[in-house]
This record gives sequence, C-alpha cells and structure tokens, in this order.
Amino acid sequence: MRLELFTLFLLSCAAPLLAQNVTCPTPPTPTAWPTASSFPLVSTLPDPFNYLYPSTARVASNAEWDIGTLVAWAWGFHRVLDALIFTAPEIDSTLVGVTGCSRLGKAALAAGLFDTRITLTMPMSSGVQGLGPYRYSTLSGQGENLENSKQGAPWWSNSALGTFINQSNRVPFDAHVIAAAIAPRALVIDQGSSDPFVNSRGTATVIFPAAQAVYDWLGVGPNIGLAMRSGGHCDMSGYTNVLPFVLKILKGTPTTRTYTDMTPWQAIPTAYPWTSNIPPK
Repeated sequence: MRLELFTLFLLSCAAPLLAQNVTCPTPPTPTAWPTASSFPLVSTLPDPFNYLYPSTARVASNAEWDIGTLVAWAWGFHRVLDALIFTAPEIDSTLVGVTGCSRLGKAALAAGLFDTRITLTMPMSSGVQGLGPYRYSTLSGQGENLENSKQGAPWWSNSALGTFINQSNRVPFDAHVIAAAIAPRALVIDQGSSDPFVNSRGTATVIFPAAQAVYDWLGVGPNIGLAMRSGGHCDMSGYTNVLPFVLKILKGTPTTRTYTDMTPWQAIPTAYPWTSNIPPK
C-alpha cells in the first residue's frame, strides 16, 4: 500500500509540471507514511488505476474492484509512454515496442491491444489469458487451461472470464481474436517448444495461423511473426529469437529468417475453418 500511495503522489504532482514550472514538494520518507493503525483508511484505498477510474465495474457481492491486473499493468505502461512523449523528445515515440514474459507477456499483449501508439507487441511465453488458446488446451500435453489459469491467479482478469470455468468452449472469442485485433500494427509471438507451463503448440498451430489469416487479408502479412525456439519458459534466448523481427519492424533491417515456421509442429486448419470464407481482396 505504501508503494501505491507513493505512485498516486507522483501522478498528482507530475501533471502540472507538464504545463508550467511548478516545484513539487519533497516526498515523505517511507517511515513517514501513516500505518493502518494511525490512518485506518490506508487499508481501503484503491490502487492508482481504480482511483483515477472509479467508474470501472465492481462486483456487487463484495464491492471489490472488478478489473484484472493485466489491464492495470497495461495502463501503467501507457502512462510511462505518456511521460516519455512529454518529457523525452529525443526518443522517437513513433517507434514503440512492448514486451514481457509469462504473466507480463499477457500484460504486454494487453498493452499492445489497447494503445495504437505501440508499434510492435512482443508477448513471450504468455499462455492462457495471453496467446494460449482456451480451446485445444491439451495440445502441448502439460494441461494449461482456463480452469487452472483463472483459479491459480484470479486477479489477472475480471470476474466475467471466471464464469466460463469448466465451459471454456463457450468463451465467445479465443486468443487469435486478440492477436488479430492488433493488426495492422506489428506482433511477434515468442514461444519455446519445450515450455513446461504454457501451451506453445496450441499458440503456434492454432492461434498464430488464425491471426495470420487476418493480417494477410489486410495486406500486412509481414507484420505478424511466430518466433519458435527450443527453450523453455521465459528462456533468455527469447530476446535474440525475436531480435531480427524487431529490427525489421523498427529499423527496416532486412532479415532472411522466416517468422512463419511452426517447427516442430504444423498448422491445424480445422481449428479455424472460417478462413475459407474470407472474401478475396
């Protein structure tokens, strides 16, 4: 809570600095923050996201804020981008990338989805609630699904997704919809074929080719890529794995690597039969 209060202080103080020469007061030291016993409201204050957006939905039964941390983390990235644009003109704000691995891969995906200023989105080992499929959850053999993802970390997303536990085939979308919604902006998906925690095979053979069909129809096929590697979860090789794609998008550097290779697997077109109905351009 002390960190959240300090964040609120920075947000409220930073705004006038953008418009005029205002000196902010010196933040108090950590020992100066009130404790729950001296200020009972400390334990009930909302986090910065919900403090600034109190109209977000709430769960009527317990009055808790019903917003997932993935969206809140994405919002935080957007605010960092705001600050860079306003205060660091030497940084080219038209070339922006966001990345993260595992739960932060999910957050990076959310950040790219909701802000068109982001040029390139790079989720790594993101799994279910990221670019892991809600359907076809048994392809990789490690059993990642909506049930263990939502029950293991219910705070990642709002309560609505939880209503589909044990009936994930009824979720009115799947991860390819999120990937396709980023188009025409760039997206590269990093996955390890030996990842023991996420359904890399499902992402590679179902989600990627389904989203790729949309990118192709929009005429921006080269803007989406699948970066397969042999490593595991959040393997540090993921950065070198996506680097040629990043350089191509952000600097126009040619690459001979094919970012459509699903090896050691192959696409499963029966999972996305609707692509046969895509109208010709």
